[in-house]
Amino acid sequence: MPNTSDETGVAYHGGIEWPLYNEKTGKPSTTPTNKSVWIAALKALVDAFSSDNERNSIVSAEVIECAMKLVKKFESQPSSEWRKGYIDLLHEFGIIMASCEPKGSLIMACAGLSCLNSSMVISTKKGENDTEKVSAQDVVMKDGIVELLPISTLIINGGNSNSDVTVMKKFEMASPHHDEKGKNMVAKGEMMKQQLSKWAEYGCIETSAAESASKIADLEDCHSSLVKDKVFVLLGATSAMGPAEVLIQLGATIAAVARPGKKLAALEEMVKNGPSEATMLLPQVGGDGAAGADLIRHAPELARWIASLCPEKKLVICNLAYLDGEKNVLAGVGMDLIIDYVCQKRQDTAISYIISPATVHVVTEEAAMDAKRRYDSAPFWHSLCMVQASNTWREKTVSGLRVLNGLSSLQGPNYA
Repeated sequence: MPNTSDETGVAYHGGIEWPLYNEKTGKPSTTPTNKSVWIAALKALVDAFSSDNERNSIVSAEVIECAMKLVKKFESQPSSEWRKGYIDLLHEFGIIMASCEPKGSLIMACAGLSCLNSSMVISTKKGENDTEKVSAQDVVMKDGIVELLPISTLIINGGNSNSDVTVMKKFEMASPHHDEKGKNMVAKGEMMKQQLSKWAEYGCIETSAAESASKIADLEDCHSSLVKDKVFVLLGATSAMGPAEVLIQLGATIAAVARPGKKLAALEEMVKNGPSEATMLLPQVGGDGAAGADLIRHAPELARWIASLCPEKKLVICNLAYLDGEKNVLAGVGMDLIIDYVCQKRQDTAISYIISPATVHVVTEEAAMDAKRRYDSAPFWHSLCMVQASNTWREKTVSGLRVLNGLSSLQGPNYA
């Protein structure tokens, strides 16, 4: 069980943790909770279909039959076989979810997330020597469940260096090409649009992605058009795939949530050396300690801190945190609960995710046919380098969709 005292010795609450632990190893037992989440999502769909007068607005009876069979498969699979058997089960789950109408998919998603968030627990002080475990969902969403640590804001402003850095007006996209001096080139305006068009034509990005990025290339003042009246809340701000550097160049206001350390310190220096319009807001948990916070340990405090930031501006919350093994799930729960709390308090909040291709997901007919053409025409030596081809998109589902199973057994079920 995590320590329930802060650095000053004040008892408050522990971090988000799994509800079950292996008595022999002392490590979290994740399989029962994992399975219960997928089952809860499927059962919610079946229940909604049974009670809804307009059943066709949710899903077809044929898909419901598949859902009920899949519930039995989840329930009957031994925990010892979960590590190697989850991929096929989640492929079926993905097909069912994709075959629903939007209303049905939303029912499944909400039920699964609710099951996950309410299953995770936070240890709280009870009496002198005892602790009790309370639902993480209750601790974050409800006031008064636990005593919260004080949290303040450290403000870092740009333009503090002697450089004449100015805010990026015209959006610049990194280019794989180099100039005559060997430096990386950047593409903007028409050059950027031409590069996007080439990528879309070649097939390495979707046409819709090129169209959206081209609209940004046409903007004459990205600071005023994109970031001026917003606060970008980066949950996992030091993530390598995060947008922190670009947002700083655009002169954005950033609320950076990351653990204290060298990476966060480097981000602070980047802001100081950036344009004067750039501002970074950092949480200080527990008073005047080091800037930074932990999504797993400080989720209740962070939810309230974020909801209180810059009420005159719109919040844009970016989910970026990624951890090893079972802690990845805990960080995901922390982010989701924070978002739930903030969205209740500020309903115009926008949410952003980096979508992983290592999931079960629908692909367009256009993308599937292009993949088929490339796959069928590939030279023989390509097959020698291929570890395992995921050709699940070749066959249409009962609802006429093409679903790609991108799950990787090397990652394990905690990343699914």
